[in-house]
Amino acid sequence: MARKKSFGSRIGNVLTTINSPTLRMGFSNIDKWISSGNYAMNRLWSGSFDKALLFGRNYIFYGESGSGKSLFCAVAAADAQKKHDAFVVWIDVEHANDDIAGHKWLLSAGINTNEEAFLYTSASTLEEIKMIISKICVDYMDQQKGGNDDMPPVVFVVDSWAAALTATQWERTGGKEAGRVVGDQGQKAKQLGDVIASVTHLCAGLPIMVIGIQHIMDNQDGYGRKHKTTGGNKLLYYASGCIMLTKKELRLSDTDSKELKAEYAEREKTMLADVKKAAGGDKKLVGITATMEVIKSRVAKPFEKITIQIPYKTGIDPYSGLFDLLMQEGVIRKGSPGWFEYGDADSPTKFRKADLKDHADTLMKMADEIEISEEENVECK
Repeated sequence: MARKKSFGSRIGNVLTTINSPTLRMGFSNIDKWISSGNYAMNRLWSGSFDKALLFGRNYIFYGESGSGKSLFCAVAAADAQKKHDAFVVWIDVEHANDDIAGHKWLLSAGINTNEEAFLYTSASTLEEIKMIISKICVDYMDQQKGGNDDMPPVVFVVDSWAAALTATQWERTGGKEAGRVVGDQGQKAKQLGDVIASVTHLCAGLPIMVIGIQHIMDNQDGYGRKHKTTGGNKLLYYASGCIMLTKKELRLSDTDSKELKAEYAEREKTMLADVKKAAGGDKKLVGITATMEVIKSRVAKPFEKITIQIPYKTGIDPYSGLFDLLMQEGVIRKGSPGWFEYGDADSPTKFRKADLKDHADTLMKMADEIEISEEENVECK
C-alpha cells in the first residue's frame, strides 16, 4: 500500500509548478555576515560585536554630505572580500571615483580592485541601476539552478540612489527634451521606491547584498530629530535595514587617539609660534565625529544611537564608541576619579579609558554573556 503523502508535501509539490525566478520555499540558509568596521556600530546593527550586514539583504545608508556613508560602504565591501571572497560591483552614480584619485581612495579603504574581485561601473538612471542588479541576480539564480555552486557572494554598492535620475529627467538633461525645466510631480520618489522593492526581492535568498546611499535633509518642522530621510517612505518600508549618519567636527583635543595626539605634538615642536597658532593647536580639525542612528533593523532594536570618531588620517577606528556602548549596557562602571571598572563588585578589574583596547575582548564577551542571561530569564518567565 502506497504511503500517504503529508499535506505539506502536497502543497510543496503544487508550488513547484509555479514558474517564477524569485519564488522560494523554506527558510534561507544564508549565514554570511560582514562587519561595518566598528564594534559598536556592529552591535547596534545586529546585536553582535563582530557582524553587521547579512547577505541576501538590501541596506540603505542615509546621511548628510561628508558623514562617512561612502567610507562605511567601502569598508563593508572590503570586509566581504576578505571574509567571503566576495565580488564587489561598485555602481558609481555620482561619478565620484571614476578617476585615479577615486581608484586610490577605494584601495585605501581596503578594496581589492583586481578584475577577479571587483567591477567598477557608472550609471545615470534608476532604470540602468535596476538593470545592472537584475541581470546579475537573475544570471546568479540560473547558474545555481544549473548546479553551479562555485560562485562567489556578490556585493553591490550604489553610490548613490539620490543622484540617479528617472528616464524622464534624463531626457530633459541630455535627451530630446534637453533644456526643459518641468516639475517632477513625485515621480522620482515613486520610481525609486519601486526599484528598492525590486532589489529587495532580487537579492533575497541569494548570497548577494546591496548597499545603497541616500541623502537626508534638515527637518523644517521644528519637532523630532534634526534631519529627515529623503526619497519617500517606500525606501524605509522595503529596505532590509536603514541607518542615518550625521556629523560634526572632530578637534585634536577631543580625539581618543593617543597616537594622533602624539604625532601632532611632535610635529608642533618644530613649528614657529605663529604657524602653530594658525594651524589651530588643540583646536585643529583632524576628522569628523559621526553619530549613527539605526532607523530600521530586522535583527536589532531601532532608534539606538552611537557616536564614532573618524580621523582623516587613520579612518574608522574599530573601538570608537565602544566605551560608551559598554557603559550603557552596564558592563563598565565608574570607579575612583579617572578610573573605570568591571567584573565582581568586591574585587573589580580597574582601567583607564585610554587603555580600553587592552580590555575590549573581555568586556565584549561579558556583554554577550549578560545578554544571553537576560534572554534566558525572559524565556523562563
